[in-house]
Amino acid sequence: MEHAPAVTQPWTLLLDPAAAQSMVERVAKLNLPRRICRPLDRRRQPIMNAELARFDSAIEAEAANDA
Repeated sequence: MEHAPAVTQPWTLLLDPAAAQSMVERVAKLNLPRRICRPLDRRRQPIMNAELARFDSAIEAEAANDA
């Protein structure tokens, strides 16, 4: 198994495209699970303040009408 030297500085990948390509190939071989996280898409906790809930719903309705 061939080991590429570890890149200690992420900025060196910008200056050495061959090192960046080898890093991408090494990571692709790991077959890591992929997960897309979008924490700002929806609120997880209920809004306790009624006035704030009305304001949020008004903003979201306005954004939906603009789209």
